[in-house]
Amino acid sequence: MTHKEISVKFLTMCITDQVEKAYDLFVHKDFLHHNQYVKNDKLSLLNAMMEDNQVHKKKKITILKQIEENNYVSNYSIVNIDDKTKYMVVHIFRFEDDQIIEAWDIGEEVIKDSANPIIDLN
Repeated sequence: MTHKEISVKFLTMCITDQVEKAYDLFVHKDFLHHNQYVKNDKLSLLNAMMEDNQVHKKKKITILKQIEENNYVSNYSIVNIDDKTKYMVVHIFRFEDDQIIEAWDIGEEVIKDSANPIIDLN
């Protein structure tokens, strides 16, 4: 699997009940995460994701664009929390030994849909 493929598989599994399996398959033992709401260790983020998945069972993610450079992959996506709430999110992953060792995420709620809510980034 390429790093781009791993990042997509990881993200799609993390919004389901397969988040623990995603961590087992794709996350390095020394993983660090940079998020202002969650402590930066592997277990804290895993627990936060599992809790969020229990609350938001209809989540969906659509990856719109990926950029890979050296051992980094950036994913620009839409995360639909439910039928009314969605976020534009950038996930950045750093890889070591073909596993995600470091991650960042930046997101903002989409307040108003335009006539064309998904922008073609190609």
